Amino acid sequence: MKKLLTLNQIIGLLFIFSSAFAQNSITAIGGFTQSNITTQGINQSFIDFKPLINFHTGLYYERELTQKLSARSGAVFTKRGFRISESFSLDIGGINIPVGVSVNTEIKGFTIPIALKYDFMDDSNMKIYGIGGINIARAQSAQIQTTANALFDFNLSTIDIDLSGSAFNRWGTEALIGAGVELNRGNGFYMAELNYNHSLNDFTNDQTTIIDVGVRNKSWSLSIGYGIRF
Repeated sequence: MKKLLTLNQIIGLLFIFSSAFAQNSITAIGGFTQSNITTQGINQSFIDFKPLINFHTGLYYERELTQKLSARSGAVFTKRGFRISESFSLDIGGINIPVGVSVNTEIKGFTIPIALKYDFMDDSNMKIYGIGGINIARAQSAQIQTTANALFDFNLSTIDIDLSGSAFNRWGTEALIGAGVELNRGNGFYMAELNYNHSLNDFTNDQTTIIDVGVRNKSWSLSIGYGIRF
């Protein structure tokens, strides 16, 4: 937490001492997130956690600090999680019919980025940049959906997870690193960005479980968007 406060203070000071004529921008983004988890107390050779692909959307606000450096914040609404699936084949009349069960755990929430963006190339038409920092993450709701598939898919059950108790840490921090490109169009621009996020704290509270499960989210996100400079 001390490191988090220090980063916030540094970016805050850069905001204050940056030029009053610094350029700002607001960007609406959307895209796809491929997410999964890492664990400490579960042998992943025994349980195969598979990634889920979901959609995300949000807004970025950026303020120019120097000619090449800018600060970013905003809010991004996300749906992330993981899948556990098992499958086998049934021989019916000499025909192999695949049968399987999938259990999807999905967590809906939002992230607030606190990051610095550095422009490696910036001309009148295009900008290539790298970005790094943290996300403040909040889990709003979660559910477990069980689906069976045998020739076609059908839902077996959907169970809501109660996040209000002490078993889960709804607030968390994530490391953020990425790169992107912007194509200038007058006062606006189109952008595409790829970034990687990894939780810095456990989603499960180890004090309420017998085993130190150590569940942490990790994800790749591909975003496209349109922004306006002012």
